[in-house]
Amino acid sequence: MRPTVSIIGSCITRDNFNGKFNPNHKMFFQCKTHQNQASFLSVMSQPFPLEVDVSDKSHFDQKHIIKEFDKTFLEEIIRDNPDYLLIDFYGDVYYGVTEVHKGTYITSNDKFFNIPIMINKKAFTIKDDIYFDIWKEKINVFFSWVSENLPNTKVILVKGRFSETLIDGRNLNEVRKQSGMRTINIAEMNNLWDKLDTHVENKYKVDVIDLTEQYNLSTNHPWGTFYVHYTMDYYRDFLNKMQRIAWDDNIKKLRFYENESLTHNIKRRLLKIHKLNKINNLFKRASR
Repeated sequence: MRPTVSIIGSCITRDNFNGKFNPNHKMFFQCKTHQNQASFLSVMSQPFPLEVDVSDKSHFDQKHIIKEFDKTFLEEIIRDNPDYLLIDFYGDVYYGVTEVHKGTYITSNDKFFNIPIMINKKAFTIKDDIYFDIWKEKINVFFSWVSENLPNTKVILVKGRFSETLIDGRNLNEVRKQSGMRTINIAEMNNLWDKLDTHVENKYKVDVIDLTEQYNLSTNHPWGTFYVHYTMDYYRDFLNKMQRIAWDDNIKKLRFYENESLTHNIKRRLLKIHKLNKINNLFKRASR
């Protein structure tokens, strides 16, 4: 059986389970539920009625928007009961949130800007002092939710970072300025991202996939040129690290039997013999 994976995160995590980037990924893992680019302030907020038609959007965007509001992806993750739940904080760092109701937040994703409930409401970004305080509360709620609903699921924190160097040597911020597009302060944003990662790594039980070395950005990425659209070595390295985690977990399961008591070992072997005898008896009866 292949290990199952669910994701609350961005393309830095999800793309590693896409054949465009890792053609053989299905040999090793089965990817289940994914909620895209979500801030954890939104993830752990109460569902909120969307009350707008999004049928003009692509199928992917429809699912993204609807689940951002109704939070049904949480129910899906519980149903799937994955071996691994991978998370990254791109949505918190790049987008921030809009408070649509007191204490209820929706990720301030570009796709949501024309939704009426998002207009003229208070917005927070990672640069606001209050954001980190609320985020810490919500991330604590998230890990309590995992503990209660997914006791056998391992959470893996994916540590990614923004880059600005294209594989051809150009600077992405300069390219975007020339096109009148939004630019970011790479060092500042990466420091804020590190602050979130460090908090979770120090306080909660997680495995970590650390890809914070500065990968170059691709000039022919399937989703276009962007601060987290890396060259193909990133996706290869990610899958190798993910496979190592799964391998180590399998080894730990095998070692369980190495450390069992003599009494337990005898009981387990007798039970196996008993089951084999039952199967043999069934075959004998069927052959009469």
